[in-house]
Amino acid sequence: MPRYDYRCKRCGATEEVTHGFHDDGDVECLGCEAPMGKTFTDINIAPSATPSRSPDGIDMAATKAAEKAKVADMGAYRRLRADGVQPPAINGSAKLEAKAETSHEVESGHTFSTASSRKRSMGLVKDMVDDK
Repeated sequence: MPRYDYRCKRCGATEEVTHGFHDDGDVECLGCEAPMGKTFTDINIAPSATPSRSPDGIDMAATKAAEKAKVADMGAYRRLRADGVQPPAINGSAKLEAKAETSHEVESGHTFSTASSRKRSMGLVKDMVDDK
């Protein structure tokens, strides 16, 4: 049932009252027993309850694809974490899991396009670590 805020017309006291949409709402003040009237305060509306602003409505194909990607990313994220590596985010973890060959690639969130670039970069990282 919805909750409504009521304010006393005589003393100004406020009270939250729960009643149905079609109920009268004849509420009396608990302090002075004068009639109370509905007031409007901050209203919170969930984004899921509002219609899409797109003129075409909701793109269900894109929504389903995003949900499918989210499920794949969460599974990959959990597997990577179980292997002891920390991806930078859940989003994109499935792509990292499929393409990354080293833990450094997973943790940085960037994969190398070629084996030679991977070898060169890993050599630089090794040199930097060895210098310390």
